[in-house]
Amino acid sequence: LDVSFNALVGPIPTQLGSIVTLESYDATRNQMTGAIPTELAALVNLQSFSVDANAHNGPIPGPVVGNWVNLRVLSLGSNTFTGNIPTQIGNLASLEELYLDQNVISGALPTQLGSMAQLRLLFLNENDISGVVPTQFYGLQNLEVIEFFDTLISGTIPSSIGDLTKLRFFSVPRCFFSGTIPTEFGLLTNLQSLFLELNFFTGTIPTEIGNLNNLVTFQLFANDVLDTMPTQICALRQPAGVLNVLDVDCEAGQDSPLKVTCTCCSGCNGASQQQDEQQQQQQQHKVK
Repeated sequence: LDVSFNALVGPIPTQLGSIVTLESYDATRNQMTGAIPTELAALVNLQSFSVDANAHNGPIPGPVVGNWVNLRVLSLGSNTFTGNIPTQIGNLASLEELYLDQNVISGALPTQLGSMAQLRLLFLNENDISGVVPTQFYGLQNLEVIEFFDTLISGTIPSSIGDLTKLRFFSVPRCFFSGTIPTEFGLLTNLQSLFLELNFFTGTIPTEIGNLNNLVTFQLFANDVLDTMPTQICALRQPAGVLNVLDVDCEAGQDSPLKVTCTCCSGCNGASQQQDEQQQQQQQHKVK
């Protein structure tokens, strides 16, 4: 059932739950409102549920979503859903794509995310999700895209990030990650984009990132990394390699010393200016 791009208004009809053979529901980009009806729990044959870019609200109903055990795509982005990600989401063992971006979702990531072994695409950006990423998450070895940017997620990135060998896109700007950048990023040879800017990473830049011959974009500015850009990473720059964007704190700010010496970077951000931007944006997120 595809009713997308139709300027529809009002809530999702409860009668939809009576179509027990329904496999797909797409109401993307309408003006629909209200919560996901409990009656939809009966749609056990559902494989795709997409309501992004509407004005739906309320919590994501765990008993409903958790009953869609055949679901492959769950797209709830660009609404105003609130509350935590329900633990029942772990029932969706066949789920490949999860879009929860641009909502008002809060709380910690449930450990049950680690049960979604088929998950390839994960978009959680622009929410109030907080806490550390569960260790079970790094066992999702089919992940290709991770979008966490502009959340309150914190903690360190563990060495087990190196197990996500299918990863192509890793984006965590404007979060609260800290600690050193794991050398195991160098194992992710399919990685094309690595966005780590506007966090609190420390230490040095791993030379192992120079193993990433498919890397097109690497952004690390507005962190507390102190180093000289490894020659192995500079070797990835065009025209010899495909690395087009390499942006770090390689310019001193008004009140800050030079953090990274880099002769091959495409962009140098002033440390003080970027840190001010980081603090302002993260503080705004805290008080939402």
